[in-house]
Amino acid sequence: MKALKACAAVLAAGALLVGCGDEWSGELRLKVVRVVDPNNGSPTRVAMELDGDQPDAPHTGTYGADLDRLPEGVAVGDVVVCTVTKTDENGLDGVDPEYRVGPCRAA
Repeated sequence: MKALKACAAVLAAGALLVGCGDEWSGELRLKVVRVVDPNNGSPTRVAMELDGDQPDAPHTGTYGADLDRLPEGVAVGDVVVCTVTKTDENGLDGVDPEYRVGPCRAA
């Protein structure tokens, strides 16, 4: 009987930790603030910030994406609408959430 209670406690704790994950997905208006060519064979990256007040945004800092996720010819100052997905497998582990940006289209 004690083993059954211990097993139930372990399962309950595991379910609690799994429930601490956090996910969000939606579209955001982002303004291109920087295009970075790493010159080391990696894809060119684009840094973007929120364009205007978007209270539903999961993050108010800079978002980044590979250039190929944005419309062709995008430049600094352009505004795009991007699909953004935030995932945080375990909000208690101290690791920052991951943000996937793209695809994007012209605003």
